[in-house]
Amino acid sequence: MLTKAYGTRTVVNDLTLSIPVGQITGFIGHNGAGKTTTLRMLLGLITPTSGWGKVLGHDLSRPSAYLHKVGALIEGPAFHPTLSASNNLRVLTTIANISEHRIEEVLEIVGLTDRAGDKFKSFSLGMKQRLGLAAALLPDPTILILDEPTNGLDPQGIADMRILLQSFAARGTTVLISSHLLAEIEQICQHLVVIDEGNLAYQGPLHGLTERSSEQLIVAAEHVIDHGRLARIYRDRGYEVITSDIEYCETLTIAAARCIAPQLNRIAATENIVLARIEPHTVRLEDAVLDLTHKRRSNS
Repeated sequence: MLTKAYGTRTVVNDLTLSIPVGQITGFIGHNGAGKTTTLRMLLGLITPTSGWGKVLGHDLSRPSAYLHKVGALIEGPAFHPTLSASNNLRVLTTIANISEHRIEEVLEIVGLTDRAGDKFKSFSLGMKQRLGLAAALLPDPTILILDEPTNGLDPQGIADMRILLQSFAARGTTVLISSHLLAEIEQICQHLVVIDEGNLAYQGPLHGLTERSSEQLIVAAEHVIDHGRLARIYRDRGYEVITSDIEYCETLTIAAARCIAPQLNRIAATENIVLARIEPHTVRLEDAVLDLTHKRRSNS
């Protein structure tokens, strides 16, 4: 549970996080929600105003006990502009007492082997991000904390980054990603933490947020011609059928929670209508997050 305040302004408020091991967790919230402040507290860059926490079993008050097992890219990479990619990494290995053999390894991982001798100032924004990730990988970390890792990458670069991060998680690395690209978070993350105005708004499986944000079911009969009759039957039983132009639709949308699905199936069966499909309506992560934060603020 962490709190960080600057004067009278509380940036992070009694935030309790539990990041699952060996998974990719998305850490999201609007600008100013407290994401970067939280990450900086986890890395020992700033001290919490109150509260406590543990990283890899060690207290936040002793970052030296765990930082050698943590790789991080926070608020963009910072390197010497006139040094080459490899020499910039060499400076870091010297400071952190890491074997220089890791330099070639991490440059190959991020796809910068061919540019190892080029000066940092000649790099594009996307290449700078790649070098920042290479620096984060130098300690062969147990935990990888990344703030906007796809910033400046083109679509192919984003796809490559996704595959790379998934490979880290597959071998047991815990990955925590802060990003504004919710479509990308939706593709890559199994776990999600949402904060709003410094407060925890949601924590759990990604599908748990998208499913709970939808109180709708998608129903499809085996024969589309039955949809008109099925819609009338459901309405007669007191269910709200949201679908318009029912006679020509491929599915029906019913305003009901997923627990109602068996009942809808039984109703159709009693009317000799076979259902080919009945499932929760899938909500985009962006819409689910907007709905969540709107409801939280309305209730506060």
